[in-house]
Amino acid sequence: MRAEPTHDSTLARMSRVVSRRGWCYRCGWSWDDVEPHRTTYSMAPGALTAVFPLCEKCWAPMEPSGRLPYYRSLWLHWKSSVPEHDHLRLHAEWPRIEEVVLAGG
Repeated sequence: MRAEPTHDSTLARMSRVVSRRGWCYRCGWSWDDVEPHRTTYSMAPGALTAVFPLCEKCWAPMEPSGRLPYYRSLWLHWKSSVPEHDHLRLHAEWPRIEEVVLAGG
């Protein structure tokens, strides 16, 4: 189960009900209504890998250390929703995500 947004509102909840997409883990608005902040953590040849637990509006005023729990929450959601054989891959990705987020990404 995904984490509930930390700064939710009635309008944001309505936004998620109408949308079938993800949402900002802080304000709760769906990606249909707000722009996600994409944090690229891997640039493997031919592949760009990014994560976006926060919208631009929520991401911008936060310090990197304040953003990290939202990234961790999304990563834990991924881990809980993939087959067990993918857990090692996800476990290996977390240190890189954490490094990029704390560097301001």
